[in-house]
Amino acid sequence: MKESAQAKLRMLVKQILRKYKYPPDDPATGEYTVSVTKVLDQAELLAEYRNEGQLAKECEFLKRPWD
Repeated sequence: MKESAQAKLRMLVKQILRKYKYPPDDPATGEYTVSVTKVLDQAELLAEYRNEGQLAKECEFLKRPWD
């Protein structure tokens, strides 16, 4: 993923965490570094899982005998 896209996602995740009053990782600084990293890692895993599922569906479709 491009750095600019990842930076935009980080910003959006931080905004959402603040909007729903999620407690910061470090109350002294108000930073969400660990939380944002976890959210982006989970999103990446979900994207890989969905892509694998989609790929499996496409392969299954290609294996079907044509009537």
